[in-house]
Amino acid sequence: MERRAGQKIGTEDDLERRAVEFCPTGEFNFLELCVASMLDWRAVVAGTAVDATAAMLGATLPLPPYARWPVFSVVACAGLLGGHVAARLASGGWRRRVGHGLLAGVFGGATFAVAVWWSFQPAAPRGALWPVNYVVATVGLPTEFAARYDAAIGVAVALLGWGLFVAEGALAAGATAGASVESDPVYRE
Repeated sequence: MERRAGQKIGTEDDLERRAVEFCPTGEFNFLELCVASMLDWRAVVAGTAVDATAAMLGATLPLPPYARWPVFSVVACAGLLGGHVAARLASGGWRRRVGHGLLAGVFGGATFAVAVWWSFQPAAPRGALWPVNYVVATVGLPTEFAARYDAAIGVAVALLGWGLFVAEGALAAGATAGASVESDPVYRE
């Protein structure tokens, strides 16, 4: 990929050049061009993999009672690690890093939400996500309310877990150090 001397990245000429490189036939979707040039899917997938691994291990590995709460706190904070990994792999300014951490949190948080929902099922092992079940059972909900909205309570708690991972991913990505947006990439002349 070569750039003419003095040509700024993000200008109209640069976008036209990228469009031709992206689709030489000239038939392209501008949205696809923007997504292809702005997102580093490798970084998003790596952050999502960290989140999903923590969620799945937390849901499927049975733990002794003394280890459940400490491991739950580690699993609940896994969104921070996933956001950090996504931000470190994505180069650019802080907005770009936050976007990658946010997307990693969205996808990894979806896995965490499914894991939390699954941990409410009777056959699920008492693992790192069992404390969520314990808190919901002992929070003091009226019996009639809990009996009537049993499935909805599980979904609501799972969605709260998803939101937690999204927020953690964006927060950790924003706090991760990286290259500034003003620095131009080096191209061969």
